[in-house]
Amino acid sequence: MPTSSALDIINGAARLIGAIGQGDTLTGEESQTGLEALNELIDEASTDRLLIYSVDRQIFTLQTAQQVYTCGPGGDFDIPRPLKIEECGVILNNNPAQPLEIPVQILDEKQWAQVGIKNLTGSANFPTAVYVSENYPLQTLTFWPAPAYADIQIALYPWQPLTQFENLTDTFSFPPGYRKAMRYNLAASWAPEFGIEAPPTVQRIANQSRYSIMAINYPALYLQQDLAVQGGRNLYNIYSDSNGVG
Repeated sequence: MPTSSALDIINGAARLIGAIGQGDTLTGEESQTGLEALNELIDEASTDRLLIYSVDRQIFTLQTAQQVYTCGPGGDFDIPRPLKIEECGVILNNNPAQPLEIPVQILDEKQWAQVGIKNLTGSANFPTAVYVSENYPLQTLTFWPAPAYADIQIALYPWQPLTQFENLTDTFSFPPGYRKAMRYNLAASWAPEFGIEAPPTVQRIANQSRYSIMAINYPALYLQQDLAVQGGRNLYNIYSDSNGVG
């Protein structure tokens, strides 16, 4: 597939709405405005789980009796600030060859408010829950109870924000389907700045291209049942009509 740049997408979007003709290009000022509009589109897409193609597993180490950690650029967990942390687990290295990861419950505000003693330490060897406060620019993660010993590892599964373009010449690097979705959705959202409305066909293709990506990124759904019913396994795949992830 030919290499594309941010400018290629911007010029393509402008042609779709008739802002420029075939073979023409935008002015430098218009191109910079297009770059801003494209990055706004990517920024908005990063808030939608079905438009995010990657939820990576990130490993961090907790310190003895330290309960609160910051997450984001320059924080205790130095990664891009997640829009959301989907899952969390504590890793037990009693058997280094086969570390055991145990799920940690992620608490919302109401659940955290119901915890009586919030600064609990030493009642368990490792945290069993974490309250994620959506502060900005750094999230705050409060583990409960605080770890009783050093070098406990935590696995986070954060949403990975879609990469924005810093320059017009930056190379496009996204999975299949995103290039068309960005070009058509940029055309639809950018048209009002030219004092026009995107043609119905462009709007329809913009929606269809988004739905195609959302269908691919849609997480598998599992029905949890009592262990006695499932014969010791509590995951059920509604698509394959079977236990577990297969």
